[in-house]
Amino acid sequence: MELTLLQFQKNQNEVSYAVGDIIKIQAINSTFVYIIGRITSYTNRTLVINVSYANNGGTFNNWNIGLSGERGELSDMVNLIYPIGSPFFSFLIDENPNIRFPGTNWVRIEENTYLVSAGPNLVGMTPTGSNNKTLTVSNLPNHNHSGSISSVSLTTNSNGSHTHKGYTNQVYQSGTNRTGFWNSGGEESASTFTQSSGEHIHSINAHGHNLTINSNGSGETFDNRPKSLAIYMWRRIN
Repeated sequence: MELTLLQFQKNQNEVSYAVGDIIKIQAINSTFVYIIGRITSYTNRTLVINVSYANNGGTFNNWNIGLSGERGELSDMVNLIYPIGSPFFSFLIDENPNIRFPGTNWVRIEENTYLVSAGPNLVGMTPTGSNNKTLTVSNLPNHNHSGSISSVSLTTNSNGSHTHKGYTNQVYQSGTNRTGFWNSGGEESASTFTQSSGEHIHSINAHGHNLTINSNGSGETFDNRPKSLAIYMWRRIN
């Protein structure tokens, strides 16, 4: 933040100010209200400074201006260690670097964000990855599902050797000989039997059946983060 002082009055102990000097502007009526900054321009009694620290606030008409070393050196040290774009880490305390380093501007790095090294193919501040992932068919290795029912040979049970007896209304005769018997109706009938084929079985050809395998799965996301250690992270933007 820049602050411009127009046509300020120099006191009898005035000193020469130069661009780059660190000065302290303090309210005369309150020693706890002051501003510290580096001079960026000083022409025709118009002084412009880049504020690095402001302590308390209020409206005052009279101020003292003088060179400052301690706070200026601290500001230079902060800029040296934490230039714009630098990260700030804290393991145990959620410390706000905006308070720790007055005159600087920091933003918190989004919670659950993991840092990865940048390079030619991934420039700094490029977001990438996700903590949760949903697999698709294209993520699975090429594979098949198949199923079948084994073919079996089936055989009917054997009923033993047997014949079946039948009757006819006609009497069979060979020459003068004829066979038959008389039924209760006074009619002569002939009896005969089917030829025996002996004990036997019936076979069923081997065959198979189609089998359908049902699909499964709900497509829910899963956490793909490795084992990690949480820390508080900030990034300086000004």
